[in-house]
Amino acid sequence: MNATGFKLPPGSWELVEATPHIDPDAMVRWVEARVRAKTEAEEKGWSQALFCKKAEMAPSTFTQWWKAQYKGDFDRITGLVLQFLDKLSALREEAIKAPADPGFVEIPTAKAVFSAFTAAMSLGSMALVTLAAGMGKTMAAREFQKRFPRVAIATMRPTIRTPERAIREVAYAYGIETPGYQEMIRQLKGRFGKDRDHALLIVDEAQFLGDEAVNEIRMLRDNHQVGVVLVGNEEIYGRYTSGDGLAIQAQIRRRISWRLKRMENSAEDIAMILDAWGIADAGMRDLAGRIARKPGRIGTMVETLKLAHVMAAGNGRELVADDIRAAWTNRSDGGDRL
Repeated sequence: MNATGFKLPPGSWELVEATPHIDPDAMVRWVEARVRAKTEAEEKGWSQALFCKKAEMAPSTFTQWWKAQYKGDFDRITGLVLQFLDKLSALREEAIKAPADPGFVEIPTAKAVFSAFTAAMSLGSMALVTLAAGMGKTMAAREFQKRFPRVAIATMRPTIRTPERAIREVAYAYGIETPGYQEMIRQLKGRFGKDRDHALLIVDEAQFLGDEAVNEIRMLRDNHQVGVVLVGNEEIYGRYTSGDGLAIQAQIRRRISWRLKRMENSAEDIAMILDAWGIADAGMRDLAGRIARKPGRIGTMVETLKLAHVMAAGNGRELVADDIRAAWTNRSDGGDRL
């Protein structure tokens, strides 16, 4: 059994004792090639037949060479094996060199989100933030939380619609876990009373909450002057921006002092992300920019770039435009051409 979990055939990579009739330097190369081939194959779970297929070498030739029985140009076969092993090593190095995800980049859209967060936190008011999927609202929230100690993020789910479930998620965001609801409320109020100055609660995926649940969170803000930001999709933006609607929606709507809605990343957003990834080629930037205009926005672009880098490393080269096209075709299942 090897690291990959595959069981190799018994003795398939056994270093049989043999002495080919070759000069001393060629002997050193042969010993090195056999040891490296054995190590590489066993790590990958390759049989000799699969190794030969990958190396584009006839199995019979390789077997005779392995056992020191080859009658042809022995050192030439050793050279081919070493050349293949060197290629595998180079591919590993390229994979290591592939740029890591630069992580959070403070693009203009993120700065606009930060402004909404800061306003709600400073004023103890409510804000409403809506960005299209993939534009980075969750990443911006997490970065803002890193920078300010009194920021908590409560992430909602489709199964959380009722006031009790919503408040319980808020309590979890503050590290409060107790089965009794009243005790949980007591501890939460104590936390707000202690940290209310410049404190902020970010409610992510807020569109999953019913009006009653949002109103319960609004009451926390009213009673404790804690800033609250509802982060979600267009549905919640319309619910608490339009003049129409239920009385409970109007009650929430009039407390929102800052609204932000953006459905596309700006050209500057895209350019800054590509700069962070170290992509300077105009053709590649154009391709990536087109991907960033599709559903999923810069999130989709970044995931495509990650896959493109893997593809480039697999081909033993630096990233090129064809890698980005191939990655996009793979991710879109060929259904959406650039």
